Amino acid sequence: MSQDRAASILGPILRTNEFLGVGPFVRPVETKGHYKHSRRFMRYIRFASFMVKFWWFRGLGLFTMKYFFARSYFRAGVSDFGRNTVATVGLLLLSRKLTEVNQVIVLSDSFSHREESRKWVSRLVSRMNMLVWGYVSLRIFLDIATFYSENLMPVFMESEMFIDPAGVPPNMYPLILCYAFVDMMFNRLITSVALLLNQVTYIVFNFLAFTKFSNFDSDIRDCLRNRGGPNHIWRLRLLHADLCQLIIFMDDLFSPLALLLHGGVVAGYCTETLRFIQRYERGLDISESWLTFFTFALNMTYLLTMISITTASTSKLCESPKRSMRIVHDLLQNYGAGFANMTAGSQQIRLLLSQMQVKYVQMTAWRFYKLDRAALMTTLGASVTYVSVVVQSSTAD
Repeated sequence: MSQDRAASILGPILRTNEFLGVGPFVRPVETKGHYKHSRRFMRYIRFASFMVKFWWFRGLGLFTMKYFFARSYFRAGVSDFGRNTVATVGLLLLSRKLTEVNQVIVLSDSFSHREESRKWVSRLVSRMNMLVWGYVSLRIFLDIATFYSENLMPVFMESEMFIDPAGVPPNMYPLILCYAFVDMMFNRLITSVALLLNQVTYIVFNFLAFTKFSNFDSDIRDCLRNRGGPNHIWRLRLLHADLCQLIIFMDDLFSPLALLLHGGVVAGYCTETLRFIQRYERGLDISESWLTFFTFALNMTYLLTMISITTASTSKLCESPKRSMRIVHDLLQNYGAGFANMTAGSQQIRLLLSQMQVKYVQMTAWRFYKLDRAALMTTLGASVTYVSVVVQSSTAD
């Protein structure tokens, strides 16, 4: 049924990607072997993709002009341009490998869907998609509140428009205020949505693949419970080989994005700490201090939460083969006289174990390191180290 297909399960996240110009993705209903999209939809995809690239070039221009005309805001510009770059590169990586992403979606449908795992992934995708838009809505609200509470209109004129606030007539303030709000909205809708969406897309694909391994483990248990014959075990061998190919394919597809996200977490901790220190250096009143601290805590919590969930999803995949091997060992030990064709069945089980030992599956960060549980501690350790360097450097200055 169409609602059980991966394109339908991942639908909310795929549509959010298409909102930012990454697409088109496959659809749950196939017509004559081709997935058809309207011309209007394709025009929107091209327009959204153009807007994302345009926003990056705009950010590059502002970043360059700050160096020459607003040097005091250049440090803050490094943070903003860095986030914009990570977000844009992540979207471009997905766009460049769109054919492979669609192949992963279609290939995952060749494996069995179990009702409980399908519902679990569907709920996860829906909640992750709600998280994306809920977080971005909160950030837009905080941007507006900070803009008013800290009276950032003069700062916006100097850092984003490169004009002297003293020389601006009062009747131009409403127009500049509208421009500032539009700028904040677009910045969050493009940069913040893209940053979070890159991570969420990676996470849901990992958990979808993990459910396929979980279904494979259930098939092995069913074979043990139902005392399946050698042909059943032979089919499990073919299924395991296909699952390994799926994970290898996913690692080739997403490993550059994984390295980008892990590096972005370390850079994010450093830039947020530096920005927090700079805000307190210039002095804040009580209301501004509370709002600044809340924003800082939200950013740090976001970085820690997303890198933890991302690493949890990849570590689940890395641990799946070992868990499957333990179940197959139990199958071999319990493959007794009650089974049909005991000798042939035992041989198939030993071949399956050998295949599991040879086809070692893992998720990596562009082949630099394995994304297991230890990768989380490595990333957090690097973050603490570089944040300490940033704090010491700022204190010394």
